[in-house]
Amino acid sequence: MNDYLDKKATQLGFSKLVGVSQQAISKHLDSGVLIKGQTFREWLIFYCERLRDEAAGRGGNDQVNLTRARTREAVASAHLKELDVKTKTGTLIPVDEIEPSLEALVVALRTELLILPDKLTMAVKTMYDVDIDPLLIEEPIHEALQHFADGTSASDDCAS
Repeated sequence: MNDYLDKKATQLGFSKLVGVSQQAISKHLDSGVLIKGQTFREWLIFYCERLRDEAAGRGGNDQVNLTRARTREAVASAHLKELDVKTKTGTLIPVDEIEPSLEALVVALRTELLILPDKLTMAVKTMYDVDIDPLLIEEPIHEALQHFADGTSASDDCAS
């Protein structure tokens, strides 16, 4: 048998030696696990090494893909657990729970700002007997509300 192992390997001969199809050996040649021109002994050493690596979880595209999938799953699971902890500790509040309160707050703020010109003009008239055009106060308030609605600030106007 030793003489046989030292002969130049063939796909068919090696497939019979290890009990797999000739096509499987051809794939190992294509992938570089086995190299043409080597002996049966060299092929057997590399083939067994490949099998040990795959059994230990160190080889093959399937193993790489499985490892990547497991990594993605672990990362996603960790993110979900973080969100769950933040929700339970109150540091994260679902949007649908807080949105009505925020909308009510914005509407109340807008209402207060829009009645401010009348209040200020009346206060100045009462205290100093001076008439002020409410538009002087209304325009900056409307501009501020527009910036707020657009998600911009007055400083953005100055920068351009």
